Amino acid sequence: MTGLVALSVAFSAGVAPAAEPEGATTEATVRQLPPGLKEAIQRDLKTDAATYVNDAKAAQKAAATGTALRKELGREFGGVWFDPATKKAIVAVTSEAAAKKARAAGAEAQVRPTTEAKLKDALNALSTWVKSLPEAERKLVFSASIDVKGGKLNIVLADSEDGRRVQAKMPKPQVSQDVKYGKLQPKAPANLLNGSGYVGSSGGANPSYGLCSIGFNAVDQNGKLTPLTAGHCALMHTPALKEVFVEVKQGNQSDLGDKIGAFATTVWDNADTGNGQIDERKGNDYATIRVTNPAVRAVPEVYTWGANGGNVKVDSVSQAIVGMNVCKSGRTTGWTCGKVVNERSLWYIGDGTEKGRAQLGFEFHGACVAGGDSGGAIVAGGAALGWSTGAYFEDGKCVKVPDNNGNLTYQNLGESLATDILTLPEFNNNKLTVLTTTGDADGDGVKDVEELSANPTQTKDANGDGIAAHLDPDEPNLRPATVKTPAADARITDTKPTLSGFAKPGAKVSVQLDGKDLGEVTGTDKAEWTLKVGTELGLGTHEVKVKQTLKGTSSKETSSKFTVVPAAPQITEPKTGTTSDNAKPVVTGTGIAKALVTVTVDDKKVGEATVAADGKWSLPLTTDLAVGERVIGARQTVEKVDSDVTSVRYTVKGAAQPQPGNNKPGGGNGGGGLADTGVDFVWQLIVGGLVALVAGGALMVKFRRRKA
Repeated sequence: MTGLVALSVAFSAGVAPAAEPEGATTEATVRQLPPGLKEAIQRDLKTDAATYVNDAKAAQKAAATGTALRKELGREFGGVWFDPATKKAIVAVTSEAAAKKARAAGAEAQVRPTTEAKLKDALNALSTWVKSLPEAERKLVFSASIDVKGGKLNIVLADSEDGRRVQAKMPKPQVSQDVKYGKLQPKAPANLLNGSGYVGSSGGANPSYGLCSIGFNAVDQNGKLTPLTAGHCALMHTPALKEVFVEVKQGNQSDLGDKIGAFATTVWDNADTGNGQIDERKGNDYATIRVTNPAVRAVPEVYTWGANGGNVKVDSVSQAIVGMNVCKSGRTTGWTCGKVVNERSLWYIGDGTEKGRAQLGFEFHGACVAGGDSGGAIVAGGAALGWSTGAYFEDGKCVKVPDNNGNLTYQNLGESLATDILTLPEFNNNKLTVLTTTGDADGDGVKDVEELSANPTQTKDANGDGIAAHLDPDEPNLRPATVKTPAADARITDTKPTLSGFAKPGAKVSVQLDGKDLGEVTGTDKAEWTLKVGTELGLGTHEVKVKQTLKGTSSKETSSKFTVVPAAPQITEPKTGTTSDNAKPVVTGTGIAKALVTVTVDDKKVGEATVAADGKWSLPLTTDLAVGERVIGARQTVEKVDSDVTSVRYTVKGAAQPQPGNNKPGGGNGGGGLADTGVDFVWQLIVGGLVALVAGGALMVKFRRRKA
């Protein structure tokens, strides 16, 4: 039996390499890419490694933008794709209002009537129709996918007379559709022994074998190594494969190496529910491996096959987006690269049975995926997207088939980690954690990969609280106790406040106030601590410091500040809501004796008053308030500490406007009053086309000599 050797993304012997620094430059990232991947990028994508890395980061950001807008826009959302030219997400929407929201989120927008919901409904309707076909005709429908850029369905049928007859029977859809023909039905690319990878065995006296590739390293909620791969690798065999071994290549043949473990969960289900509807929770192709070999190491890396070896560090998990460049690693074809063309495709996979099965995933073109590549990791830069689950191939070799534009290209289906696998009930809520170089599931500042047991079959739980270390914020260090009330930077008037915060149940919490020990309390079953201040605090800022100790281990000290302020003064006159023609009211109120009260109008200071010994104060306003509603505020200052502001609303009535007329100043139609001086006052008012000229607060008049 050969010793343990490196196996795909999940397994490697020896010390794990240092993680790539967070925020690494493009140049640094490119230097770490293995030669085999750089060759694939140049060969398949016709671009350089730096462009690939930068586009991958931009596409991940675009995918996140699209996910957020899908939730925000609802049924106005029509789909999203990545534009490598602008490095932005392009979002299809149904209205200009939705387009404005998309642009505000940093995306570009296209307004069109077709929504994503309509496209999904059309895909469901097509599935209903396919399900109604006789079995022989059903096998002639190879795939159907949503083309978000074109706002239509793309359908692939068998390139035969029977296939064309099926098209003639297709129901008229509610959206546009494009029908193409293919000579091959897509398959799940498992293979017999050939090359390197992992070997699945059915066990028993006469075992059957299968050969596939590992996808991504993950751990379960107990911190035990749980690699991910394609479920069909085990289930397409009869009997199903159970055990997993290292593959050891002997010339052109393969042999079993050390045992890795056994398949734990194997799923290869059908998205077609049988009633004509597509169940988006199904159509999955995944398996988990329960590792039983303690020598296997868990590292967040994608392994490169062949002589040009080298590992790609996985730094995140991302959703696929149309337009994203991706590369896959597989034990048969090594690194190959392509581009995502459909975020959501429905493929009718030939599985060796009469019926086949409907699978959902993201579709990518241009990368050769052959027999044995199943389960192989698909990445965009350092982001984990999913693994290979379906492809077109013959005799174990990838073949090119026409795309929707008639161009021959490799076409493949990928299982999506973000969209499908990690949203499943059996995996969400930290039941499964994909290992990355930056992952920190418990938020304790220590990376997940540093909180795993050296033995991948065991749980690391140094503090014995029953929680695996990578999910326990109290391991390796006891998390700090916190101060919840008074809140940080709060302003309170209570001079004997109750302090409270978070603490581990049973932990001893030592509390200091302004540098002096205030007391020690115990964390309750509700993970809380409380302590009442017994002596009145003076006005001003105070600091609380807390530290908790549990089972002989102490946390770091944390602190929080709050300020005790005097109560706000009261305004007794004018009462809020008062309306008056008095533009200079006297503002009166109550407060703390000897406090200095500052009065404001519309947040501008208008004067000060000192509170008398009887607790009253008053301030006559010396300047007229402007007509309309005004906000009169007051705060008091005690020992150089300001209170909060109290306020009332006071409305000043407007003055009566002069009425225009023909009378001269002095009245009497020119028959009395002022002597006739040979000039008229010409009142220019906004009446009858005349204009009122106001300057310096006075009405200006213009003299005009009277005609003789």
